[in-house]
Amino acid sequence: MQRPCKVVAQRGAKQVGAVVSQERGSLVTICCGINAVGNHIPPYFIFPRVNVQQHWHLTAPPGSAVAGHSKASGWMTCENFIDFMRHFVNHAKPSSQHPVLLLLDNHHSHISLDVINYAKDNHITLLSFPPHCSHQLQPLDKAVYGPFKTFINAASDNWMREPQNAGKSMSIHVIPSLVSYAFPKAFTTTNITSGFRATGIWPFDRHTFPPETFLPSSVTDRPLLAAENGNPSPAADESVNNSGSSRTDHPSTESDALRRSPASCVSAVEAGPSQPPMQEASRSFMRSPEDIQPFPRRSPRKKKTNRKKGKSQILTDTPVKAAIEAETKATKRYVKKRIIQESDDDDTNEESTANNAVTTEPDETTSLSSLRKQRSSKVLRPPRSPSRRPPLPRKPLWLLKKRGW
Repeated sequence: MQRPCKVVAQRGAKQVGAVVSQERGSLVTICCGINAVGNHIPPYFIFPRVNVQQHWHLTAPPGSAVAGHSKASGWMTCENFIDFMRHFVNHAKPSSQHPVLLLLDNHHSHISLDVINYAKDNHITLLSFPPHCSHQLQPLDKAVYGPFKTFINAASDNWMREPQNAGKSMSIHVIPSLVSYAFPKAFTTTNITSGFRATGIWPFDRHTFPPETFLPSSVTDRPLLAAENGNPSPAADESVNNSGSSRTDHPSTESDALRRSPASCVSAVEAGPSQPPMQEASRSFMRSPEDIQPFPRRSPRKKKTNRKKGKSQILTDTPVKAAIEAETKATKRYVKKRIIQESDDDDTNEESTANNAVTTEPDETTSLSSLRKQRSSKVLRPPRSPSRRPPLPRKPLWLLKKRGW
């Protein structure tokens, strides 16, 4: 979707308009790869078309790979990602002496068994990010894709303002030329190295993210239920008590007060046992902001489904690969069993429908219109074999009321 950049207009103007394209709903996926040194590979395009057009290669950046989609949707699939891996191997050239570590997210197209086998055969180690962390750990999202989108919007504005494009809507055939303008400006060595430095991947820095970065997650940091007897853990009971908007109970003992209030812990260490009673009394009234108005907390999560939780893992590792292979086989067995069950149900419905069509005899008071409605409502599917073919009626339904038959 095109988002116009800043528009220069006369000072004091209340409404400033800009021409944008009305083409919406078509998706073109661009997959890119970078390394910590600052280099990059040519982009990989996935167009929402089954067949690839020749002019896409001519207007795309040099060395780019263009692919279509089997269902013409433009989304990344397992087949497209295997094709991207071939494109990646052609430019990265991994070998046994120079293996490659590829960092990626947990998209379902990346965790395919064919992709893992191809990566292991070509000396590529696949390492996935933790779930919901790509906005902080993905170097492309951190420092490259932002400028890339800015330059794409600028190129779109320039295309819309050209005289020969007046009154035209932007289509997917223009995207390769827009990427050719924006790609070299966004994928610079400075942006790429800044992305790896900001995420702490290279140079490696485990203290890149300060503690306050994780504060928003404290609202939804819900404790797990005990797996043995189904009862919530003590931490869960504490979170339920803290889930209200205010709390009226106060610590009953000094140890409880020291545990709940960091400020009281500091004062207890500084005061010591030899402080006057006045300071000890004032120390007992010291509370943290969380004691006065605690942060809102969600209640413990109820176990509804057995959905597998994602995590950061080495996809090409042998135990992980074996688990993915077993899960894939189980899914295929389930799908096959479901198809067989549905086919048996269809055969049963066909037999019952055929029996109803044969045994149903119209009354003398039945009108011709009601017979036509019954005939249109009971649609017989073609039988799967001659042995299951339903018997045909001897007389047509529209001639049953006719005399002489």
